[in-house]
Amino acid sequence: MLSPIPSGDYELNVGHPHGTPTLVPSVGLEQRLDVRLSPRPETGGPPLRLAVHLHVFYLDALDPLLQRLLDCQQGLGRFDLWISTDSSAKAEQLSAAIQNSPLNSNINALQVRVCTNRGRNLGPLLQDLWPELRGYDLLLHLHGKRSVETDLGSSWLEQLLATLLPTAAEVAALRERLACDPSLGLVMPQPPALIRPYLNWGDNFELASQLARRLNGSSLSRQALLLFPAGMMFWCRPQALAPLVAVAADLEEMPPEPLAVDGTSLHALERLVAHSCETAGLNWRLLCEARPAPDKLTPAALSVWQPRPEAYLQATALLAARARSEYEQRLCDETNLAKCTKQLQELTASAESQLRSADSQISSLMAAVKDRDQRLQDLQRSLSWRLTRPLRLLVRLTRRLRPERSG
Repeated sequence: MLSPIPSGDYELNVGHPHGTPTLVPSVGLEQRLDVRLSPRPETGGPPLRLAVHLHVFYLDALDPLLQRLLDCQQGLGRFDLWISTDSSAKAEQLSAAIQNSPLNSNINALQVRVCTNRGRNLGPLLQDLWPELRGYDLLLHLHGKRSVETDLGSSWLEQLLATLLPTAAEVAALRERLACDPSLGLVMPQPPALIRPYLNWGDNFELASQLARRLNGSSLSRQALLLFPAGMMFWCRPQALAPLVAVAADLEEMPPEPLAVDGTSLHALERLVAHSCETAGLNWRLLCEARPAPDKLTPAALSVWQPRPEAYLQATALLAARARSEYEQRLCDETNLAKCTKQLQELTASAESQLRSADSQISSLMAAVKDRDQRLQDLQRSLSWRLTRPLRLLVRLTRRLRPERSG
């Protein structure tokens, strides 16, 4: 997979084999978007009523989710837990697991819902459970991440959970920050290094553009930044998702399983989460894997709707320069390959000529040997050879009996 083109504070992601080149923030710029760098409002707000939504399709994915929540239970405080799954049998097992978990002491109310197996984790969030979830002040959305197309699932899940729920103290500070800043609507995890090559529009730009026009009547720009909660786990105020919920409600239905690797309405909706937040008049920020240093970084704020033509053109110019360099290198390699091929053909032809000459000499020698053998056989069969046999025996015997000469 092609590596991104670095260009100042941005990168041009060209990893998709046939998707549009996508402008994304660099790792350095992402660190400046960390929510912990933003100045905290001086006046506090009332505690936010929290709902944690877990979508669990694979039952073995529940343990890492519960363990991470348990590690941060003091920072989470009391909350309502909503779990969605796709069968009543799973629902019973999930309910029993929660009731037997130490985390149960933090849960005000537990709801386990069976939902249609469409839309993976977004279908239950934006459609099935939304009538209840929209009534909360704050929402933490998690799910049992598993990538059946790649081997990234388990490591990706660990990194997402560690970023969104780092420690109990960090979680408590984040909840306090959200309570103090009503303009903060969405907090997304910084994309881990292992999935950065996949942060692009892929086959989804045209469909996402159609859905974006339903969000606020605006069209997406290819020259704008793409930033979304890759892996679809995040903290948010339900108001930040309301525009996206309205768009999802207009869809006839979520795509069925097995889901295509790319290019479905679900993939397009995932990439519009930050767009929905801005449409709702709220701000979004990141949570980075490594805590940023406030004395070394200046906070930044970006919009995913705003085109950045200068940054995009600069990055595409670098892409063109790389493509030209690689094209010239390929031409050079092809020329060298042609020369080597010609030399190899010449050496092969020379070797074949020498082999033919050697074959001819060997054939001549073989013919001479055959002729000598034939003459020897004729001689052995002749009358003179038989008549002189006693004489030859006498000569050999004489040579054996001849006394050696003294020195």
